[in-house]
Amino acid sequence: MVVGYAGMMTEDLEPLMRAIPDVSDFPKNEVIIQKAHRYPFDHQIRQAGAKLVEVETREEMISAINPKTLAIHFTNILSDKGKVTGAETVEIAKAHNLFTFNDAAADVPPVERLWEYPAMGFDMVTFSGGKDIRGPQASGLLIGREELIRYALMNMSPQEDRIGRCCKVGKETIFGFLKALEIFVNQDYEETLKTYDRRAQVITDTIRKFGVTALPRQFNPQALGNVTPHYSWQIDRAQLNITGQQVMQQLADTRPLGIGSMGADVSGMRGRDPNAPAGENHANQHRRQTDPNTFGFAVWQLKSGEDQLIAARLIEIFSAAPKP
Repeated sequence: MVVGYAGMMTEDLEPLMRAIPDVSDFPKNEVIIQKAHRYPFDHQIRQAGAKLVEVETREEMISAINPKTLAIHFTNILSDKGKVTGAETVEIAKAHNLFTFNDAAADVPPVERLWEYPAMGFDMVTFSGGKDIRGPQASGLLIGREELIRYALMNMSPQEDRIGRCCKVGKETIFGFLKALEIFVNQDYEETLKTYDRRAQVITDTIRKFGVTALPRQFNPQALGNVTPHYSWQIDRAQLNITGQQVMQQLADTRPLGIGSMGADVSGMRGRDPNAPAGENHANQHRRQTDPNTFGFAVWQLKSGEDQLIAARLIEIFSAAPKP
């Protein structure tokens, strides 16, 4: 997003590319965003120097347009929260000669979204190269109008004196991502789901003897984002005196290599808020609320045989768990 928005503002003008993120003298430096679409990653728009202008309704969106307006940002995973749809956003932007950017980072599968969102008319659409595409975590895909992609590249490493100089991507990452994307686009997703089910079944069969039972798979193939099957298990507290959170923590504490992300600050390390009430715990603000007697995770990141490693570790955890 940084180099995408930088490219929109600088085009191919060398003085502007050297000046950014100081965009105070740029002809256009405002980006309209729905209030319901604000999210942690709009920091990357502000990182490029752009000023965000919040709106709520279609009428407010149109009224906010002025000579300094550069683009309208659309947060795809929050599209059901806002009052202006993606199609309306594109319509309004085109009518006023503005750019549009759709952040759909976590929003495949289904694979068709890779071409459906650009086909809607968004000038730029971005997808994460990690997540379900399962490419390198430091990779991503920016799809858009040819001249805008060129402007983004001009603001990107390996160019010097550019805001994107720090956004280096190695050749190994590029080729790894291209291969992952090829596999993702050509996969039979129903077969992929069966593979996930088989991995989860290995765990289920192994821990059944401890009175731990599998719950129905959670999966909504039409969800707006993070369309990933989630598997969970129920602990019979009459047989084991251990909570689901304790199980996940012990998996994370496995050595030499931890299993899962419990306690790894993956939801974001939070700084101190001097105005927060005393004793408020920021670490748990983004944690998923679950039944204390259940634990679970997705299995799409597992390599062949790693389901057996998890099952073996769970045997150790449940064997050592105190009995009621």
